[in-house]
Amino acid sequence: MSYLKLFLIRYVIFLVLFFGIWFLLNIFFPALDDIFRLGIPAVIAVIFSPRIKNVETQSGKKLQMTWLFSKKPLFVQK
Repeated sequence: MSYLKLFLIRYVIFLVLFFGIWFLLNIFFPALDDIFRLGIPAVIAVIFSPRIKNVETQSGKKLQMTWLFSKKPLFVQK
């Protein structure tokens, strides 16, 4: 798994969460102001999207992607 694939996974998940929540807010709360209609999905998507961080292991530096809904982290050799 390459760096690019790891970052693409992260941003695709973020965009799916953002637009999914935005769509639901537009359906259920049509009178909501535009700032709230964009702010609420952005905050929720940031909270629930995967995190990527550098980890130092015995075999060298690795990128680690952890996610709230995944039990095992994904690693990429740096």
